[in-house]
Amino acid sequence: MNPATVQLESVLWSSNHGLVALANAADAEGAKASEAARGASEADSAAAAVCGFEDVLRPDLSVPDLAGAAVSKGNFVLKLQRRNASESGMHVVGDENVHQAENEIDIMRHLDAEPSKCKFIVEFLFGTCTPQVSYIGMEHCRGGDLFSLLASCDSLLIGDVIHYAVEIAIGIQYLHDRNIIHADLKPENIGLTASGHVRLLDFGLSVLLDEERDRNPENGRLEVVTSSGTIFYSAPEILRRECHGIETDWWSYGVLIFEMLFGSWPWDGVDAQETCNLICCTPLPSPQDLGAEALDADWDLIEKLLVKPRSERLGYNKGLEDIKTHALFASVDWDLAAREGYLAPFSLQ
Repeated sequence: MNPATVQLESVLWSSNHGLVALANAADAEGAKASEAARGASEADSAAAAVCGFEDVLRPDLSVPDLAGAAVSKGNFVLKLQRRNASESGMHVVGDENVHQAENEIDIMRHLDAEPSKCKFIVEFLFGTCTPQVSYIGMEHCRGGDLFSLLASCDSLLIGDVIHYAVEIAIGIQYLHDRNIIHADLKPENIGLTASGHVRLLDFGLSVLLDEERDRNPENGRLEVVTSSGTIFYSAPEILRRECHGIETDWWSYGVLIFEMLFGSWPWDGVDAQETCNLICCTPLPSPQDLGAEALDADWDLIEKLLVKPRSERLGYNKGLEDIKTHALFASVDWDLAAREGYLAPFSLQ
């Protein structure tokens, strides 16, 4: 097999220590012909240079261990994290960010090795670390993400919320069945395909629970203490640095549903500390407090997910099976949904 070569199409996001770009893979001979035909993009080269990535981002970039995994995929997303200072003295990524990049690759490799796949987890193509840069190649979510969708319409109709809530829940349960806590569920980390279906992504903060090391002898559950996640979506037990397990993802799921319905977070203080205090100590605001309306079924689901005592939270006992039995999802055919059988509310097709 000819060595696979990455060609950059456009820079989607960049900083002085990281970059996400839309790329295309081809074998080396095909890449040369393609590059000659289309020419280099000056805008992309400039964006890469600003970030100090000109030493690793070239039109003929050959990624170690790519092994042709993405050649047949067409466009894909290439995520890079700089690991060390360059000779020009660029910013050095901190140990925490380096760990997140390595952790994301480990989690995605673990999921990729599973014999059964879930449609609602972003497809992993390749990942590797060099002394300079961590590379991750993954499926391109052409429909953008839930964050962008919410920004364009503030809130969603209840039928649309149910569609996304069902697909997100199936993805969450797939992770939990493999002892993985996503740990950073938020709209930015929920990609959308061209046909409008969900893809959970960004596993840099995810936790792979160990059956022996993380077993709590008092309750028999797998639990850890973490400080990760985004505050607005973090469960009280995380903010209090208490032991927790997969149930924290169901809290974040409740915040997501709240945000899809009302276009805001349940708790939002003037600063991070006040937000933490509100999440840990203040009751869930009612629709009347928000000047909004909610159906009995959707508000009941939110109330049961955003329960501060984690053992009383919907999803704590049986995970997705608890969610399925809720009245809001009474008309859902979950097997059909798992096959992407429902038409998405928004799509590019």
